[in-house]
Parts: sequence; C-alpha cells; structure tokens
Amino acid sequence: MALLKTDSKEALRITCIFAGILTFFFLIDFGCIRLAEKKWTKGLQQAVETMLEEKQPDKWKVTKPVQILSPFSTSAALYELQDKNSAEKEYAVIIRTTTLFGPYPAVFLYKKNSGAEFLGYTCVSGRVKRILEENTTNPLLAYWTQKIEKITADSLPKTQ
Repeated sequence: MALLKTDSKEALRITCIFAGILTFFFLIDFGCIRLAEKKWTKGLQQAVETMLEEKQPDKWKVTKPVQILSPFSTSAALYELQDKNSAEKEYAVIIRTTTLFGPYPAVFLYKKNSGAEFLGYTCVSGRVKRILEENTTNPLLAYWTQKIEKITADSLPKTQ
C-alpha cells in the first residue's frame, strides 16, 4: 500500500531536487563571500594606511581591524592605530559618505579623549579630491564626525 500516489512522489522528487540546487548555490555564494572578506578588509586597511601616510607621514601604523558592533558595520570599518613615536593607541574609521560626486570613502581619525577628526577622502584624487576636502562646512562631514562616537562606543574596549 503506497502512502503517496505516483504524481505526489514525482512532485516531491522535483521539490527535493530544486531545494538541493538552491542549497548548493547558497553554499557557493557563502563560500565566495568568506574568501573575499579577507581581501576586502586588507584593501580597506591599505586605503586607511595611504590616507594616514598622506596626511600625517611616518606617524601611524595600522595594527589590526576592530569589529564594529552596530548596524554601521555595513558602511564602515574600524582599525586600531599605533603611534610610531609613542605607546599611544588611536583608531581610524573609513566610512562610505555621500558627496557631490557620488559615494566616496572618508577617513576619520578617532581619539577617545577628543573625538573624531576628518582626514580626507581616499580612492579619489586631483581636482575632485581638492574640491571635496576644501569644503570644510559640509554638513555631512559634521554629521559623520559626530556619528563616529556612536559607531565606536560599543566596539572599543572600555577604559576604567
């Protein structure tokens, strides 16, 4: 005595094959994302290092990435910095910001005692970079300068 009719068995078989194919493609996508994640983090770190070297030569060394524990982690990356001349530790934040010319990554230097300071835009050069960085009254930069305090609040170790 068959529990399922022939048509039902065929429908179940097709459904299982379809679910298997979806699972296979999901695992392929997940694997590719995990493989690219390290390269992506390294590329962002290199962009931060380039900006720090441009604005404050021979002062900072990027030591390690810090995981952002907030929803801003999709648009920002946080890196621990070591001052080459002292034991001082600071942080750099690279975050995607909107500009007149489209979205560009902005780099901010964050110090726990004095807050965030805008350093400049990375991945842009020439006239566009000069125009963007000369506009010091940009309300979006003021917004992100204030927001970095919130971004880093839960992510950095608490000092006693």
